[in-house]
Amino acid sequence: MFDARDESRMRVSVIGGGTVTDEQVARAEAVGRELAARGHTVVCGGRGGT
Repeated sequence: MFDARDESRMRVSVIGGGTVTDEQVARAEAVGRELAARGHTVVCGGRGGT
């Protein structure tokens, strides 16, 4: 279950509004991609938001 190799990796939960601007979407995607590129896990509930 617990793996010492994962100690430096984060699980980042994302909470946001269901109505966002194109700029907000672009920024959120950029942050998510950067987090993933660094080995972190991005979690989104996906409850109708963008």
